[in-house]
Amino acid sequence: LLGYAGHSNGGGYQDLNLGYTGTERKVSTPGDGTMVSEGQYGKLSMNGREVYKFVTREVPKVLTEALEAAEIGVDDVDWILLHQANIRIMETVASRL
Repeated sequence: LLGYAGHSNGGGYQDLNLGYTGTERKVSTPGDGTMVSEGQYGKLSMNGREVYKFVTREVPKVLTEALEAAEIGVDDVDWILLHQANIRIMETVASRL
């Protein structure tokens, strides 16, 4: 591992989410206790067009940050492994580096 960058953005939660219905209960832990939830997840919901636009806009920025952290350029890298099953997204991200 030569460099890395990571970001989190919950602003588009309506475009990719997994609903959850549950009830909270307090369990005894040191201090004020801890709230836990018991319930179940619903169906995964995704607005594919918006997720595609977000990913292809933001992932190249994060990859560039990781390359800069490693003090290398995109031409120095043979492979980048992305956790992504959509080949269109991977090809678009690669073209934007």
